Amino acid sequence: MDKPRLHKTLLRVLLVVILAAAGGLIVTVTVGRGPFSGASQHDFGLVLIADQPVVLEHTFRLRNRTGDTLVINDVRPSCGCTIVTTSTRQVDPDGWLEVTARLTLKRSGFQRVHIYIEVAERGTEMLTLEATGQRTQRLTSSQKMLRLRPGIPRTLVVFLEVHEDDQKPPAPKLTSPPGVAAAFVDWSQVQRRKRRKAIPARWAGRITVEQETAVATEDAALVIDVEPDQRLEIPLVPERPEEEE
Repeated sequence: MDKPRLHKTLLRVLLVVILAAAGGLIVTVTVGRGPFSGASQHDFGLVLIADQPVVLEHTFRLRNRTGDTLVINDVRPSCGCTIVTTSTRQVDPDGWLEVTARLTLKRSGFQRVHIYIEVAERGTEMLTLEATGQRTQRLTSSQKMLRLRPGIPRTLVVFLEVHEDDQKPPAPKLTSPPGVAAAFVDWSQVQRRKRRKAIPARWAGRITVEQETAVATEDAALVIDVEPDQRLEIPLVPERPEEEE
């Protein structure tokens, strides 16, 4: 047999055995022509994330192209961020298996999840989901509100995601109500940008806030602006006399 034909034959019959390190489980993955036809990969592309995590859903439709009934022993994702359900556990010849995956994105960056379908006597098929998350509110803070007491400085830490480069961001513009002094200290980089994984640079900035006199309004807030389009408002809550005891 010539080398090309031998190589082709080996690809059709070769079985790769993977030892899963986590649980010592032996997983057999068939290389070459598998029992299902249909798209095995889906990319959600760029997904904007606002205040709450985003749940993405996709259904893979796979056709049984063998002449046998296929029994699904197990379906599992590679990440706890994904929940998987199937339409059936037994697929007739020329029948369809639907695998629905719900992927939760919480932060900026590239995410890839594999879904393993263990088929009785046929090995394991693999599906792939991909998505790139990007937070719309790139300026966040360590506290949702700041309690103030006259004469006692408070520290607020803000975080900024920068997708373009690792350059230090400009100092933010601070707007505080009468009777409150706020000063920005400096930025320090806590995470470098990883371009290939779409992970942004992350910067932490420290702001000192001090109540000098009585705050006139109950809805007072510290407004933080970072060019070109990021704004954050932190409610300021003066402590009551009984809270100072």
